[in-house]
Amino acid sequence: MMKITCPDCGFFRELVADRVPTRPVIATCPKCGCRFHFQPEDASCQLIEHGHTAPAGPAATPVHEDDPLPPGAIVPGRDDAAQTAPHGDAGPRTAETPKKDAPEHVSSAGQDAAGNAEEDAPRPDNRKRRQRPAPDDDLNPWDMAPHPSGYLSAFYQTTLRVMFSAGRFFAHLDPDAPQFRALAYALIITLVTLCSQFLWLSMTREMLEQAAPADAPLMMVIRFALDNPLLYVLVSLASFAFQIYFVSVLLFLGFRITGVKHASFHILFQVVAYSSAPLLLCIIPVLGPQVGLIWSLACLVNGCRMALRIDWPRTLLGLAPLVLLFVVLLSSLRLP
Repeated sequence: MMKITCPDCGFFRELVADRVPTRPVIATCPKCGCRFHFQPEDASCQLIEHGHTAPAGPAATPVHEDDPLPPGAIVPGRDDAAQTAPHGDAGPRTAETPKKDAPEHVSSAGQDAAGNAEEDAPRPDNRKRRQRPAPDDDLNPWDMAPHPSGYLSAFYQTTLRVMFSAGRFFAHLDPDAPQFRALAYALIITLVTLCSQFLWLSMTREMLEQAAPADAPLMMVIRFALDNPLLYVLVSLASFAFQIYFVSVLLFLGFRITGVKHASFHILFQVVAYSSAPLLLCIIPVLGPQVGLIWSLACLVNGCRMALRIDWPRTLLGLAPLVLLFVVLLSSLRLP
């Protein structure tokens, strides 16, 4: 027997061994409506989205072990009637019983976890009453890693979504996702860019030394990087991590000052971290770094708008402190 417990309201059900899923599934609790990941290896349940409070009446009565099996214990290959039938019931349940005890989207979520739902099946609404797309489209693959295909596949899928579907990706960021995940993703991007820099600098070192004076600041940095690669990588990673936090704080303050009361530092931190994905274009010589930087800034601006669900004027107004700081730094660098 395996006990499956809702991480939000505590609703639970025990499954016999032959009913336990063989792989991780996404389940929905019929009592509170929350969505959570169920890991059959250790019977752990990780909350994805809080549900709604159950309405007063028969649906709000205490739940006992003889109550219908919750979709939180979804078993691949079982139909809706089997999922909602109690283990002690030897006879078949009528079709009206699961419709009365649970909303229509419960069975849809169960089928989707088992891999049998249609693409256009309705998804449960979130707390802002917006229709949710399919789980593979609204969940961040990097937050799901190593499931279902490992870290490398999750990194690749996340990069593609940020670069080519930024609006949809940032609109469905999970506010409860671990912060270190987004930071680790950005640091991996930085590590790849540093490796490409070492490659191009080592190939063009002699040409750069002939074109620029030996005491020029740029040449001093290049020589330091090539002569002390490990130290340069550590300093660069620490500097980039500091930049992510610093930019996130500026964005948080900017949006709060401009009246976006629901602006969250954690969400903005994820936007800044994942917006670094286009910097991978630095592996392309000459134009790659410039195009990657512009693309990354575009993802940052669009990500703030979609993650906070605000219009363009309020987005640009919230970005004003960051733009102002950038202009001041640029002006100071041009001074003699």
